[in-house]
Amino acid sequence: MASQRGEPPGLASLCLDALASSEAPFWRAQKRHMAVLPPAIADELLCRLLASGRMSASGLEAFAACATRLRLHPGLVPQLTPEWLAYVGGLRALTRLSLHGFSRLRDGRLAPLASLAPSLRALDLSGCAALSSRAL
Repeated sequence: MASQRGEPPGLASLCLDALASSEAPFWRAQKRHMAVLPPAIADELLCRLLASGRMSASGLEAFAACATRLRLHPGLVPQLTPEWLAYVGGLRALTRLSLHGFSRLRDGRLAPLASLAPSLRALDLSGCAALSSRAL
């Protein structure tokens, strides 16, 4: 979404910046509208919210029908709790998921992600040293 050639930011980018930096998370109350966001916009908004530190596990619920990509790492989510994994498992449009670097993530914790199997096309578990091959 960001300009690559030094051009001024576009309207979509400005709107996403405003949403991600807003003190009031009014996007949470807009579930019906969030569900029809184009995937590229939903993915970018989710990325910006995570980077801003304004996203909680329960906030993922607003993106259940529209987010197609999610990249989590310890810098964004210091502890990947069962609550986080349960909400990630509810992202039914997700096609790409990265949980890179969660070295303490264990096999049993992946169970909530099984619901993603029909839509998931790419899964990055690199750096998850505590996982065994049985987990996949």
